[in-house]
Amino acid sequence: MKKGITITTLASLGICTLICILSIFGVFSFSGVVLNLVFTFGTIVVAGALSLNSLTLLQAKNKWGLVSIILLATSSILTLLIIWINSLSNVDVLVKITATIAILSVVCSLIITNAIKLQKKLIGVQIPIYVIIGITAILIDLLICGVSIFKVDIVGKLFWVLVVLSIVGLITISILSNKNNSIKAHSEPNKNNDDTITISKQEYEELLKFKEQVLNSKKEN
Repeated sequence: MKKGITITTLASLGICTLICILSIFGVFSFSGVVLNLVFTFGTIVVAGALSLNSLTLLQAKNKWGLVSIILLATSSILTLLIIWINSLSNVDVLVKITATIAILSVVCSLIITNAIKLQKKLIGVQIPIYVIIGITAILIDLLICGVSIFKVDIVGKLFWVLVVLSIVGLITISILSNKNNSIKAHSEPNKNNDDTITISKQEYEELLKFKEQVLNSKKEN
């Protein structure tokens, strides 16, 4: 399944890029059906890229992987409905619901993936970052739902500070989780391979010498 999603995501990214380039050169008009296609393939790219990590969790029988996939699938389907069905009644309500689920699915996917990679390591760094990202997501959802949070000047400034901190925190936690996985992979290179052993350079050279001695003795005989 992961291979199929990877191919679909890359193909959608290629098609989306091609349409944008051709539109820039005037081959297509960047509106109507063409614009809908760009948004459609863009939705597939984002959902596909995020679902790859969720599928890994699902294969490891982690329940959070299933939660993440359900949220991503729901937000993607609703997004495609909004893009292509213009005659929907209460479309504004549907847009708000879709945006809320989409933000929730993206945030959950990113937090779950990094939290499982790091587990209890650097927990003092993880928790504040996840809290900041969560608060930022809630404020964005409130804006989408029409709640004016910028009436108070200090709240508006605080919102942008949280956005900046969320971006920096997300980049930091992603680097730390990838570094942790890399260290784990190098420290346990043969964990799942019972047919492989690791020896020192000196032991390897001694084995070569022993092999030469055996071959020489066979030649003499």
